[in-house]
Amino acid sequence: MKREILREIRLPAFSLGRGELELLCKRMESLFDPSEGSRLTINLSLPSEKLRFDSLEEFTSYDDLRGRVLDFSIKAAGGDRSVTVKTGGLFSNVPTLRTEAESEVWCAGAIEAVMSIVRANSVWYGWFIRLPLTLIFLLLALSPAIINWVTPKALPMPVELSVTWFCVVIVFGYISVFNEKLLPAASIVFTQDLSFVRRFGSELGLALGIVSFLFAIYTWLKPV
Repeated sequence: MKREILREIRLPAFSLGRGELELLCKRMESLFDPSEGSRLTINLSLPSEKLRFDSLEEFTSYDDLRGRVLDFSIKAAGGDRSVTVKTGGLFSNVPTLRTEAESEVWCAGAIEAVMSIVRANSVWYGWFIRLPLTLIFLLLALSPAIINWVTPKALPMPVELSVTWFCVVIVFGYISVFNEKLLPAASIVFTQDLSFVRRFGSELGLALGIVSFLFAIYTWLKPV
C-alpha cells in the first residue's frame, strides 16, 4: 500500500531579499535526506523572460537579476516527498505552500520550516490586502445613491464632502485595480532600483485614502 498526503495552505503576505530566498531554499533542502537524491527548482517569471534554476548553486552564480519579481515558484523534492512555495495563479495573487509526503508528521514539519521564514519576512500591509478591496470600492462609489435611497428625503451634499468623497473613490479604485502591483502578496526583491513613487506608491495611496476618509467623516459630522 502506498499512502500520499497532500497539504496546501495560504501564506501570509511576505517579501524576500536575495539572502532570505537563499535561506528559504536551504531550509527546504534540509528537509530531505541527501541519500534520497533531493533536488531544488527555482522558477522566476520576468516581464520579458522566464528563468529556471535547477540548484541553489546555479541560482547563486547568476548575478543578472534586478528589481522585483512577483511571479515565482520554489520546489524541493526527494523520493516521494516534496514541498512547494508558489505565487497565485491567473485569478489570485495569494501565495500558497504545498507539501506531499507519506507522513503527516513530515508535512507538518515542512510547513513549520517554511512558515518560520515567511513570518520573519511578512509585510506590513498583509491585513489590508485580505480586505475585499473591489467591494469596498463599489460601496464607496455607490454610497451617495445608497444614502439617498435609505433616507426619506434626499440630503444635500456639501462641496467639501463631494470633493473628499471623489478623492476617496479615486484612491480606493486605483488600489483595487492595481493592488497586485502596488501591494504584492509575495515578492522577491533583488535590487532597490525602483522609483520613489513605485517603491512607496502603496504607502502614499493608502495614507491619502485614510486621510480623505477621515476628512469625509469630519465634514459630514461637523456642526453647521
